[in-house]
Amino acid sequence: MRLAGKVALITGSGSGIGRASALRFAQEGARVVVLDWNPQGGRETESMVRARGGEAIFVQADVSRDEDVRRAIDATIAAYGALHILYNNAGIQVFGTLPNTSEADWYKVMDVNLKGMYLACKYAIPHMIAQGGGSIICTSSALGLVGDPDLPAYGATKGGILAMVKSMAQAHGRQGIRVNAICPGDVETPILAEF
Repeated sequence: MRLAGKVALITGSGSGIGRASALRFAQEGARVVVLDWNPQGGRETESMVRARGGEAIFVQADVSRDEDVRRAIDATIAAYGALHILYNNAGIQVFGTLPNTSEADWYKVMDVNLKGMYLACKYAIPHMIAQGGGSIICTSSALGLVGDPDLPAYGATKGGILAMVKSMAQAHGRQGIRVNAICPGDVETPILAEF
């Protein structure tokens, strides 16, 4: 019960790493806010947490939309009175070499993977400062370190996440906010199956 009494918002928790994290965080005692654009996946995760004796609510939101993210942070505070852990996990991939990546696909990946993380942090950090601290976890990727010829947009976002995490850690560590990135390799998830 290492997270007893904590409130955790996990983006992209309707499937994959986000769902597994929601289940584990709840197992460790956290009250979990399941955030996903897909209502079916999000409600399934919420139900799975509750079936295991945990506490969770589902908030449908598109992390690339400012209003959606602000509403999700507000819903977290309204439901639980705090936000101790923000786990920025939502992410998408578009396959193809750089010359074969359309501008629309490039911006779609940037909007979800990088802008979504920026928005969540932008709205979560003031609450964490006010409550005296918190923890922000960001899913980068091994591809943010080594790259992949067929995932240039994805790799660019994951490298950008690493730089953003370093900046936030420097800016907010003295305010009691830990900011860390994880860089998983291949994990058996729907996004890997698609790849």
